[in-house]
Amino acid sequence: MREEEETLADLFLVSTYVQMSWWKENADREISFGQQVFDQRFKLDIRGSTHWSLHLTNAQLSDSGRYICQINSVQLKEKFIELRVKPCQYLEIVIH
Repeated sequence: MREEEETLADLFLVSTYVQMSWWKENADREISFGQQVFDQRFKLDIRGSTHWSLHLTNAQLSDSGRYICQINSVQLKEKFIELRVKPCQYLEIVIH
C-alpha cells in the first residue's frame, strides 16, 4: 500500500459544456459523474471547463488496472489510462 497520491490524468478540454465520468474497467459503478465523486479516495481537481484531473490517495495494488474517462460534449470521447501501483519498497517500524 502506498500513501502517495496518484494522478490518473490531466485532461485539457476545449468546450463550454462538458459532462465527464470516470470508470475503472469492469467495475460495477463509476468513480465519478460530473462533479460528484462516489469513492472517497478519489478527488477531482476542476479548473473551469478546460482542466480536469482525477487524483487517488492511498493507492493499493488492487487499484491497478485500466481507467476510462468519458467526455460528453458535442460528441462522446473516451480516454484510457493504465495505472500500475507498485508495492512499497520498505517498511518503517517505530518502537517506543
